[in-house]
Amino acid sequence: KNELPMYGGLPFTSQEEEINKDFIREAVRIAGDKEKAAQRAIEAGWDSYFKKDYAQAIRRFNQAWLLDPENPGVFHGFGTVMGDLGQGDEFVKWNRKAAEARWGNAQVNMAWAYLIGYGVDQNAQEAARWYQIAADQDHPTGLNALGLLYDWGHGVAQDSAKAKVFYEKADQEGFAGNWKYFRKEVFLKENPDAENITFQEIINDLSEDYFRDVKKNKQHAVFSRVKDRSSTLIPWRRR
Repeated sequence: KNELPMYGGLPFTSQEEEINKDFIREAVRIAGDKEKAAQRAIEAGWDSYFKKDYAQAIRRFNQAWLLDPENPGVFHGFGTVMGDLGQGDEFVKWNRKAAEARWGNAQVNMAWAYLIGYGVDQNAQEAARWYQIAADQDHPTGLNALGLLYDWGHGVAQDSAKAKVFYEKADQEGFAGNWKYFRKEVFLKENPDAENITFQEIINDLSEDYFRDVKKNKQHAVFSRVKDRSSTLIPWRRR
């Protein structure tokens, strides 16, 4: 159960309870307080995640949960790992919990889930709603993605002026991701023969690659057929 988020909701034995108390006591002694100790455990979880040691990542996120049970960064970590393991329902469950606690990267992940239909039915309007929530917190990826939706008229009414405002704010907030390539003016300049393409077609192409790579347990699983590949939008891993 140590390799399941929140230990699978299973009760602890009396021996496990004592082990947990000893762990918390020692972690707080080293870090100074529970919040700092939880952050250390979360960082250790991400280190394991990027080494593709998913079991160890969950163990570390579980330790962080013991220390700080309401920390949205923990839920975001759970969701990211489970998503990479191909469990769309769990990806949505944990990211939603973090997103509702105003965790920006989880909000972006929720938008992505609705954009491609991962763990939920595909819904461009709901994707736009989550990107708007992230953008309202000045999340650079949320701002850029919302700009894309307005630029292409996907899930929202097409509005080039609004798209420009969101692009500019995203750049001001430090957005440097290669999803700038999909800004309509840039995309059509690079692909003049794609004048009639829709954003839905672009998303369909990306999601095919995403689902294929998730099945192979690949991280940063997108953009295999897209110019300027990156994973800066889908999904965000760290805060």
